[in-house]
Amino acid sequence: MRGRVILGALPLLAVAFGCSADRVVSPQLARVPQVSRAGLPASSAYTATGYWVEGWFADVNGKNQIVGMANGRPVSTTWGGGTTPPLYYMATTPGITGKAVAVNTHGMIVGAITSNCCMWADLFPAFWLDQYSYPKVLSDTGEATDVNDMGHVVGYVMKRGVNRAFFWDVKAGNIELLPPSTRGRASLARAINNDQVILGEADLGHGMTTVIWRRSGTGWTVKAVTGGIFGLDLDNGTGIVGHTSNTASFGYPDHAGIFNVLGFSYAQAVSPNASLVAGFDAGAATGWPVSTVAFIADRRGNTTYLPWPVVGTWRDGFGEGVNDCGLVVGTGYPLSSNFQPFSAQPLVWDPGC
Repeated sequence: MRGRVILGALPLLAVAFGCSADRVVSPQLARVPQVSRAGLPASSAYTATGYWVEGWFADVNGKNQIVGMANGRPVSTTWGGGTTPPLYYMATTPGITGKAVAVNTHGMIVGAITSNCCMWADLFPAFWLDQYSYPKVLSDTGEATDVNDMGHVVGYVMKRGVNRAFFWDVKAGNIELLPPSTRGRASLARAINNDQVILGEADLGHGMTTVIWRRSGTGWTVKAVTGGIFGLDLDNGTGIVGHTSNTASFGYPDHAGIFNVLGFSYAQAVSPNASLVAGFDAGAATGWPVSTVAFIADRRGNTTYLPWPVVGTWRDGFGEGVNDCGLVVGTGYPLSSNFQPFSAQPLVWDPGC
């Protein structure tokens, strides 16, 4: 997973809150569109489960390990076994709060931590060898956004007031800033695959644009991605997903194709073997109070809109991570009047993984 795109802000809560019985409301009345085509499970095959904490899930690996943030802390859990597993709150030392945004096949996790207790300010890129480890933290402010199966980390750090994309070989201890290197040119890395191809954004002289970095000898080359796509995630075949003119789309990487969606939409994550994509679609909203609906799709455009948890009245759903089994993780926003003080909850959509 690699740069979360969420419409709305999440306040940090320092204390976990429970969901009391008087907050339980009738099942969601607004419908989820039953758009499901060959090759994907139908909406009815999915079970939606929420965690009653302030936060979100950002990524899931092939072993169903899920990472995200809950109550201002990075969290991890492993889905499966027939019951809802508890969240494991990861170490943030030397920080106070933090978030986990990506996990690789081996359970290595990246994200960011901060010594600020109450807002997402002064973040530092962080790497956890596993969910039980203390993080390794870079000295410059920024965020680690993705990690491949070799333990190579990408993200961005602040240098002289400008965000700069980085590549971090944690095992070797090497950190490289990615081109362009001209002072004042901003960049950030969102995703890296197992061939050390990196997806992100960079100012190549005409403003920020989606780019691909590739290893070249002892350095890196950078190339603008054409086709009009704004890339958010990268698979192991150098296909990217994101949005084109605010419509969920894919590229390979220089051609943009549009997913079979109904309106304003982003494709936010692609599974490692490129078979499945998760995202959100505002065009699928069927009426108040729904604004966006999470979806899973394949590269042929087949689309399934994902259901809501049976408890609560929900207004927004975002698919933010997906594995090759079709397990989707993300975020749901209930009506705040129903679940105060919660403003967003981590969600899991399971088709039987």
